[in-house]
Amino acid sequence: MAIAKVQETHGPAFHWHTTAPRLFFQQAERLADRIALRHKELGLWAPVTWREYARQVRRLANGLLALGLEKGDRVGLIGENRPEWLYADLAIQAAGGISTAIYTTNSAQQCQYVLSHSQSRFYFVENEEQLDKYLMIEDQVPHIERVFVMDMEGLRGFRHEKVMALEELAQLGDELQRRHPGALDERIAHIGPDDVALLIYTSGTTGPPKGAMLTHLNVLWTADSLGRANPIREDEETLSFLPLSHIAQRMVSLYLPLYWGFTVNFCENTDTVLQDMREICPTLVFAVPRIWEKLHSGIELQIEEADWFKRWAYKTALAIGRRHTKAALEDGSVPATLKLLYALARLAVLHPLTRRVGLNRARFVISGAAPSRPDVLRYFHSLGVPIREVYGQTEGSGPTTTHHGARIKLG
Repeated sequence: MAIAKVQETHGPAFHWHTTAPRLFFQQAERLADRIALRHKELGLWAPVTWREYARQVRRLANGLLALGLEKGDRVGLIGENRPEWLYADLAIQAAGGISTAIYTTNSAQQCQYVLSHSQSRFYFVENEEQLDKYLMIEDQVPHIERVFVMDMEGLRGFRHEKVMALEELAQLGDELQRRHPGALDERIAHIGPDDVALLIYTSGTTGPPKGAMLTHLNVLWTADSLGRANPIREDEETLSFLPLSHIAQRMVSLYLPLYWGFTVNFCENTDTVLQDMREICPTLVFAVPRIWEKLHSGIELQIEEADWFKRWAYKTALAIGRRHTKAALEDGSVPATLKLLYALARLAVLHPLTRRVGLNRARFVISGAAPSRPDVLRYFHSLGVPIREVYGQTEGSGPTTTHHGARIKLG
């Protein structure tokens, strides 16, 4: 009932008969020159508009059609978080294929298992490192017809009958667009909400990884429901740094932005996450417990090295924040005097502190994929960072249970 009530006033109407590629191209047409993605180039943030996002997806999807991709064909995908990863992922789905993502940390044999079990026809790889893994298992995956490389650095002189640069695939798509401009739209029209969009391999506890099949309806319904339980806006900014091969980051970096129309920022690399967070100051933050613990430890270490007055101010403000958190989340009401004290503590100490770590604008904050320490959750709530825990599973398209609105129970 609560979600239905929110649905009357917030966000786009949910359509049971739509699919991810259909909704994506509709959103791209509507949002056009607004920023969809940002990524680092030589230390500077480079924007990608929704119009350009859609253009790149269309080029790659047409390229796959030109190579004979049929509806329901599986396509492997491996790489770190970057715009090209999303281009490839959506292109596979738009062409009617089933995107089969693989963790970058997988060994060559682990990649071989997923590619063989899924019987993937094509394979997107990020760079020379991931291509090398394919070359080690090439004889074991003869069903792979083409391999597309996103980043050709170090491979300019490399030649292989099955390997081509991502741009070469895009150029094949450009040619198909000229010859048959309606080919991709025809394919999208034949994709239904109950068709499988993703095949996600989860770590098997009693055997090899198992492929979870998620339909277009599965992922879009989840994106809709999560955004209504905790209202998501078009002006949100998020930072993408956890593996996109995991359904949780896939939901936050692809399906939630696709559905609600907000901006995704890609970290320069895994070593720059905290620096990039300070630069972007995201409003929608998804991180696993170890990230929150690392942030907590980092703040405490900085305070230990500060002068006596800053240490005193921090401890005093944090004590007020802890009292406010207890009153708000456990007692159910906050006395007026405590509200005033907390407002002053936030203004003078806590808000500047969260600004230093890039969390001053954080509004929808999620911790998931593993249990969180209650003391760490309580700490961030005291700072004014309202972390919500999310529980779920791959088979449920990621989040299946979450704190709703202000109803948060820590731990």
